[in-house]
Order: sequence, then C-alpha cells, then structure tokens
Amino acid sequence: MTDHQRYVAKGTAHVKLKAKPEVVDVAFVLLPKFTMLAFSSAIEPMRMANQLAQQVLFRWTVWSDDGKPVACSNGVPVVVDGPWADARPEGIVLVVSGVEPEGKASVALGDWLRALWRRGRTVG
Repeated sequence: MTDHQRYVAKGTAHVKLKAKPEVVDVAFVLLPKFTMLAFSSAIEPMRMANQLAQQVLFRWTVWSDDGKPVACSNGVPVVVDGPWADARPEGIVLVVSGVEPEGKASVALGDWLRALWRRGRTVG
C-alpha cells in the first residue's frame, strides 16, 4: 500500500497548495482506557488535511504496550501497528491516555519517551 493510498482519503473537496510542504510524521501511543475523543480529535484533522490537499501532509502510526489492540474508555478496541518498543518514530510522539492515567503508563514507556525527547523528538 502506498503512502497516498494509506493516508489520503478520497473526497470531492480539495485545496491547491502553492508549495509542497514537508511531511509531518506522528506516532501515537495508546494507553488502556484512552479517551476516543482525544485520539480522534488529534488524528482526524490530519486525515482531513491530507484529503483536502490530495497529498500526504501527515503520516501516522499507532502503537501500544504489547502490539495488541487497545480498548478505549468506551470499550471499542483500536488496532495498532505494533508495540512501541519496536517503534523508531520520526517527528512527533503523542501519548493518548484517559481521565484516569494513574498506573497506565509503565516505567519502561517513560524511559523510552525520555530517550526520544533527548534525541530531539517532540513528545506530548
């Protein structure tokens, strides 16, 4: 599957860009019982921007602790690309949690995020 096929949804509306911007890579790490609204509020504007521009402006990957689907706070499981420990993210790394984040993030995840930050990644 090409980047265009994966990240650019079909749609009738589009916007011409004057220049080809640099692609922004975003890695999402989903924690158990994350809030679906937070995740969709982050990823949907990127999808829409790609659709409107008719080109890849944003690429994203989705990770979990064990590489298995993660159930969000409403119980809906979300499929991920793999375990975050296998990820070598470029660009931005965003951790998506819920309203009760205590005990959801491991020490190992914190160490991984700090290492990424020290190497110049934007972590949020």
